[in-house]
Amino acid sequence: MNTRRMNVLLAILVFILSLMNNVAIAQDPGIVIEDSAEGLAQCSVDCAAANPQAPNPPTSSRINRHNIEQFLTDEHLTRWGVTLPKPSYIFTKNPGLSEDPSILAWTSVAYVDNSRYRLYVQPDGTVHAWVVPISVKPASTQSILTVVVDHGNTNIADVMATLLVDAQNAINADHWEHAAQIGLPEPIVAFDYSNLLVSANEFSDPLQGPKTPTSVYDLITTKGYAVDDFDLVVVMDLDPANQAGGWAYLGGTFAYIGWFQLGGAGYFTITPELMASFARALYHHEVGHNWGWEHTWDGNDFTYSGPLIVNPRLFGWTDIDGDGVPEILDSTPYGGAY
Repeated sequence: MNTRRMNVLLAILVFILSLMNNVAIAQDPGIVIEDSAEGLAQCSVDCAAANPQAPNPPTSSRINRHNIEQFLTDEHLTRWGVTLPKPSYIFTKNPGLSEDPSILAWTSVAYVDNSRYRLYVQPDGTVHAWVVPISVKPASTQSILTVVVDHGNTNIADVMATLLVDAQNAINADHWEHAAQIGLPEPIVAFDYSNLLVSANEFSDPLQGPKTPTSVYDLITTKGYAVDDFDLVVVMDLDPANQAGGWAYLGGTFAYIGWFQLGGAGYFTITPELMASFARALYHHEVGHNWGWEHTWDGNDFTYSGPLIVNPRLFGWTDIDGDGVPEILDSTPYGGAY
């Protein structure tokens, strides 16, 4: 085989492998965002309740309140070929960009087709850009299977049909509240819940099994559930003897929450307050990561005060381009034509 033909075949093989890899990324990104138990415990009540004063965008820096919109439009077009005449953005602290916790930047997020585009823009013109594929957008009614793991040291089995259902209904009510605030007749996002109680001992490793997607998928399959029947599969692993935080695949379809409150040996009673805390952490916070949310979008909650995980503008949950349709539901989002 001559060298030219071999190179052509090699190029085709690389192309096929890249396509396979992209499919794998879309289904199971492998990009994990982790949340410590301590950080989640601090937000066991609404973190945005003490919403501080949002900073004002500068007026005379290289990038300022007067030119930021055009700058973002140009960046999306030149970087990704995406036309956004009316980009969505906020201006706030972004401590993730520097060792300086007071650093300021614009955050711009756009959902177009099956991708989530994100730009951080500092006043000096420094840009941090990232695009990731999204399996499930933050829109529509989403079927979600919650695998609740019983370690035998709580009353979770007794409150599955009461406290858990109440907490889940409250999550949906948060989305109804946002819809009412912007004049929509129904929420942009709603969860259609299915709940499955399993014993930790049904995993070959009772501690690590609930944290391992393949182990979770294998177990629910043996119980007659098909993973593909759900938009999202999430785990509520409430073991007070082994405190754990949460994690989720960014842009993926799996999320996990552990017992992040104070725990220890012995038997613990899950109260309505505790259940509400676990539900918010799972369905707002961790599922937010599945939708593409990063902590640094507005990590200090400067620009939004409410039950949702971040300023709704960044999930496309508001009408930016003035056509009466929230961007995540719009066939021509952010004023573009696709």
